[in-house]
Amino acid sequence: MVTVSVVGAGNVGLHWYYALQKAGYRVTLWGRNAGEVSFKDLDIPIKPLSALNPKYEDIVFFCVPDDAVKSLGAQFKDTDALCCHVSGTQPMQTLASKRKGVCYFFQSISKSDTELKFQDITVYIEAVKNSDFTLLAGMVEDLGMAWRKLDSVERLRLHLCGVLINNFGNQLLDISQGVLANTKLQLSDLKPLYDKTLEKAVEMGPKKAQTGPAKRGDKNTLSKHITLLEVVDREAVKAYKILSKRIKKRNS
Repeated sequence: MVTVSVVGAGNVGLHWYYALQKAGYRVTLWGRNAGEVSFKDLDIPIKPLSALNPKYEDIVFFCVPDDAVKSLGAQFKDTDALCCHVSGTQPMQTLASKRKGVCYFFQSISKSDTELKFQDITVYIEAVKNSDFTLLAGMVEDLGMAWRKLDSVERLRLHLCGVLINNFGNQLLDISQGVLANTKLQLSDLKPLYDKTLEKAVEMGPKKAQTGPAKRGDKNTLSKHITLLEVVDREAVKAYKILSKRIKKRNS
């Protein structure tokens, strides 16, 4: 039986602990301080990180912020355990242990996502040793997850795309919600269009799927939109103009 430690009791750490525990793994959650947290249908004990002895562990997952991976990994330099981080931006070589790997979950994960299922998430795996790669791949398969092999350079590109479509995309939704304020409309009214946009972009490619007033050169509509944005969200005007200019340039 593989013995697993999950370091970090944040969003990713809690969900990963829960998934491993439900799959039958012997897993322990570690945090800065001892305590207990209620999560879904479990009361999860948290042990203090200072008490973690990695020589008794087979795998240690660092589910911590990106800028904490290096300093935390340095504390496990002499362990024989397989140390893995879950960062999209940190190279695998950031870890100091002999056995090292990465399991990057390409999904926005919040503690409140009680319906989150790891079976619906693709995990991107990297490892120094082939045997450790096989170990990680077998683990995620036990959880019913899809996986792909990806090195640190390409993983950073994937993370950037995640920020563009998720974090930046969420800001566009935030702007849209402001535009819809005090109307009979709500954000859910945008869902059919939002879903179709991604579907067409995947099927045709974003450039071919591009539509809208900027592509058509419809200056009258662009002017109306800018006038409205100046009233409801003046900061968004600059973003609207930059994106419209890019659309026009890309489709000229």
